[in-house]
Amino acid sequence: MSYLAIESFGSLASAMFWAFTNSSVHLEGAKSFYGLILAGAQVGAIFGSTLATNAEWLSLPTCYALGGVMPACMSVLIFFYS
Repeated sequence: MSYLAIESFGSLASAMFWAFTNSSVHLEGAKSFYGLILAGAQVGAIFGSTLATNAEWLSLPTCYALGGVMPACMSVLIFFYS
């Protein structure tokens, strides 16, 4: 069950991010912000994998709670951005 939840979250979060970006950024802005968006994605990937591999002090329920809070935070940010 954990594998299914983790794989689903990765796919859904990526799709939700690019759908939001596509609907909110015009073509000129996309050309100028593409590098910044990819840099942010790389920093997030590095931070997330580092947290996951070095988080012996975090329990599994805490990791699941963080994974559940992040989509809610994204939804709130999207609501106030629009």
